[in-house]
Amino acid sequence: MNKYSIYGTLAVALSIVSCGSNISGVGSGSSSSSLSSFSEASDEFTGSVNILGGDPSDWTYYDPSGNRIVSADIGQTVSGKMTIVAANVSNGAWYEDNYSAHIYKNVTGNFAVAAKFKVMQADNFAIFPSSGDFKAAGFVIRDPSGSHSNNENWVMYNYGRNNGSSQREIKKTFVSGGSSRSTLYLNPQASQTEHLLVCRVGSNFYFYYYDESGSQWIQEQYISGTTTRTGSGGALAEISESGTNTMYFNHSSIGSTARVGLITHSYISGSAQVRAEIDYVRFAATAPSSQSDCTSAFTTVD
Repeated sequence: MNKYSIYGTLAVALSIVSCGSNISGVGSGSSSSSLSSFSEASDEFTGSVNILGGDPSDWTYYDPSGNRIVSADIGQTVSGKMTIVAANVSNGAWYEDNYSAHIYKNVTGNFAVAAKFKVMQADNFAIFPSSGDFKAAGFVIRDPSGSHSNNENWVMYNYGRNNGSSQREIKKTFVSGGSSRSTLYLNPQASQTEHLLVCRVGSNFYFYYYDESGSQWIQEQYISGTTTRTGSGGALAEISESGTNTMYFNHSSIGSTARVGLITHSYISGSAQVRAEIDYVRFAATAPSSQSDCTSAFTTVD
């Protein structure tokens, strides 16, 4: 299949801003300083870019601490992939005001974005991290006004070793009572390799993973007796925790322009490092106008 056959016609603008050392190029070290379409923002990770080392790229690298990851590159560790290795730093993950590195693009308006990840232990690619906890990789979509000072607003979708076992994590962080609070939901994850999709329609955020056997996207669900909720934010009004119900987050405190990006992180250090390999990031070129549009641009994945 042609990797680009899923893209349609541009409907909503995407902007890349000069906010960090990596502000130009198209994921391969070229010199273009801005992008004008979702199709251009999509990345198949050709070329060779040392993101952590400051090579030109349209991905912006964010890590105020400077110690959250060990390496991040395109095509250097593994040809045709972005590879990120997280540092074993306590609290070096996205929870409340805590954070890891964020490799992102600024997106204005509705969007749907999908990526293919493989999550592994850095010194044993055949397993999830075997020690520590909340060692995972995925998406963070964040309001840019946050400064990790009781003012964080974002959503996250990831998978890896979460809460002691291999699970997907769907998290909402918001300000309540003058503090950043996080509510997270966990669902079982079998495979080290997964396609994840996040879709924004207005202030609603929807989350999907890909069922290879059925060749379909599945929206995350709260399943009584299977799904675990934890964190400091408590139950969320938009999610019914009785029986089986689809999940989404309403987050009106994420402004119209959000930082849409990739993360690999480690919350409880342990001895095992987490490594992620990302095969692609693809934006649907036609912005979704309703939830029914969220997966329509991604009928086939590879």
